[in-house]
Amino acid sequence: MSHADPNASPSPKRRRKKLAPTPVESRDTRDPGDTTQRNFRYQHAYGVMLLVAAKLGLRPYVALWCEQHEDYLAERSDKKFDAYQIKTSGPENGAWRLPLAAPQPEPGSSHRWGPVV
Repeated sequence: MSHADPNASPSPKRRRKKLAPTPVESRDTRDPGDTTQRNFRYQHAYGVMLLVAAKLGLRPYVALWCEQHEDYLAERSDKKFDAYQIKTSGPENGAWRLPLAAPQPEPGSSHRWGPVV
């Protein structure tokens, strides 16, 4: 009866046990943090679009307020305000596209507020 040498390397015919993927190799799909962060990035990007439109003179905005009554409250040069609620969509609907024209508030959703003190 022969016994295997415990110091010998494993036989090439033996399969090594497959290791579980590392946390870097496998994404945790149950963690809502990725989706939440994606939604905030979208909202921030939309704010940048509003700022660029104001800077280029495409919108009459003199200030843009974040999370002030709405997601964005754009203060106009005529002392009125445009309110924006930013909604996101799932990635399965494709990437959002930058419109050729400046962003516009949806009809009926633009609130006119009095002067902010």
